[in-house]
Amino acid sequence: DRRNPLRPNDIVRCFCCGQQLAGWEPGDEAWGEHAKHYSNCFFILGHDVGNVPLTTPRPRVNGQRAFLETFEGRLESFRGRQHPIDPERLARAGFYSSGEQDHVLCFRCGGGLKGWRPDEDPWEQHARHYPGECMNNNSIQFYNFDPMTKLEKLQREKLCKVCMDSDINIVFIPCGHLVTCQKCSEPLNKCPICCAAIILCKCML
Repeated sequence: DRRNPLRPNDIVRCFCCGQQLAGWEPGDEAWGEHAKHYSNCFFILGHDVGNVPLTTPRPRVNGQRAFLETFEGRLESFRGRQHPIDPERLARAGFYSSGEQDHVLCFRCGGGLKGWRPDEDPWEQHARHYPGECMNNNSIQFYNFDPMTKLEKLQREKLCKVCMDSDINIVFIPCGHLVTCQKCSEPLNKCPICCAAIILCKCML
């Protein structure tokens, strides 16, 4: 179990949620493993937690073939492979199969993603993890949320970030962050976002 490491030499800890992972294998992708095991981490959820983006360029994939620059070529790379996301949607977002499980690569920027969930949108994930060259290039369109997607996103943002079931109805004093429902706030003595001591939990009903 990645969350109960037996090999202490490769243990890493998230600066935000404080959880640990170990037992790394060649080819593991840090973001995907983090999201798979600790999907409620505020860093994974995209909250501003004070992290600083890397400025070093991401490596490009070597030996890219011309057919991967076409939608048909990328779609062909998924032939005979099972993937939790519709291959056509992945190909339209610039991804082709790396040949390993659900790992995909962008034909242009070389960005790789794995650990996909069936409800994830390839365009959104591409823009979120690799917002540079691809998302600023006119040859690849921006992802535009439709009204239902916007509504679903707003509904998710209202949910308690601990249980992801009840609506947020507690504000932490003095930091002012709205994070949890009343039940999930009870055992907390520090804000999960800024780690400030919680003096009072104010119900926002």
